[in-house]
Amino acid sequence: RETMSTKIVDDGLIQKTSLYKPVFWLFRLDVLPFVVLYAAFFTLTLGGNNFRTQLGLIALPILFSLHLFLFLMAQWSVRVRCALGYKLVKDVDQAEIVHVAAAENAGMDRLVKLTANNYFSEAKSISIMNKTFQITRERLDFQKVVYHFDSDKNTFARLDYPTSATAKNILDWRGHAVPHDVGLSLMRWGSNEYDIPIPNFLDLYLDHLVAPFFVFQVLCLFLWSLDDYWYYSVFTLLMLMFFEGMMCKQRQASLTMLRNMRRPPVRINVYRAGAWVSISSDMLVPGDLISLTADFGRKKVSGRSGGRSEETDSIVPCDALLVRGSCVVNEAMLTGESVPQMKETLRTRTTSAGVSGGADDFVDLGTESHIEAQWKRHMVFSGTSLLIHTERVDADVASSSFSSTVPQLPSAPD
Repeated sequence: RETMSTKIVDDGLIQKTSLYKPVFWLFRLDVLPFVVLYAAFFTLTLGGNNFRTQLGLIALPILFSLHLFLFLMAQWSVRVRCALGYKLVKDVDQAEIVHVAAAENAGMDRLVKLTANNYFSEAKSISIMNKTFQITRERLDFQKVVYHFDSDKNTFARLDYPTSATAKNILDWRGHAVPHDVGLSLMRWGSNEYDIPIPNFLDLYLDHLVAPFFVFQVLCLFLWSLDDYWYYSVFTLLMLMFFEGMMCKQRQASLTMLRNMRRPPVRINVYRAGAWVSISSDMLVPGDLISLTADFGRKKVSGRSGGRSEETDSIVPCDALLVRGSCVVNEAMLTGESVPQMKETLRTRTTSAGVSGGADDFVDLGTESHIEAQWKRHMVFSGTSLLIHTERVDADVASSSFSSTVPQLPSAPD
């Protein structure tokens, strides 16, 4: 049920969100009550009679075990963590943390920091292909998918891209007319980067140490140490901690390898402010008109053992809709098929449809995870190889970064 603090999203990845702000550390439910209990314990036991001292020896382990249990429950359950150290708020302007309840089979619930888009422009929207996109301030990042707060719907919504418009508006679009529009697009969608952060070793190690199975192993070792085999318990504990450290290093190495597999940005021609300019591909934004000719991103690499040098393929840096020319691409990364695919401009569809209504057809590419089949022959996708093309191939950038097609194949690393 939706309340002022809970926002129903239900988009396939997120079921609902709850707005929180952290309370002062002294007023946390796992701090203040135990400060009072510990103070009362030492007041009653210190300087008292033997009965109070004996009672304290029994109460102190119970109190410490309860405190430790609450700490571990806060590490294992997001709901318990919110109940202990956060306060529900009604207004998104007051929130700092968002409890994201993942949809079924879409991962685990998480606490996500609510970020603010600190832009200084007075413009609150940008128009691309006669469609207006709002530039909102509050947003969150869940599994590399960006959600912004839609004040009209009073909930979080996934960032939409210029993937739907009439064919005439798409073909007449000439990219961003002024640099100010480019800046607004960067504020809304961000740059075309595939950033995979490497978590700190200490953070990973602490997460492993409070995992339920590791805590169960430590508890068993503690019971074992109550007998005469305490030195075996200490040795086993050191081995377990060493093994967890090796697992953390392995996770870091895997993420580093995945990060190194990213293709470096290349120079590409883009039509901005009425002129063709060469920019880095990681600065592309939705609405850009790009040129897929002139062998962008193609470079020579030396062969093995000093053999003949070879040329690498031109890799498309984003999802784009062809508005001029045709090309042949290799989509083996997406479909696994080795047969090259022919891509043609959207203009052929409008001309073949006849004079009446052809240019007024409404183009709706669908979502980034499901492109409508009827438009796939007019789309070039991020990560595919451009093999051959006509003299000139122009395309409108539809989506970029983690909202393009290729990052939807693997799961986003936690």
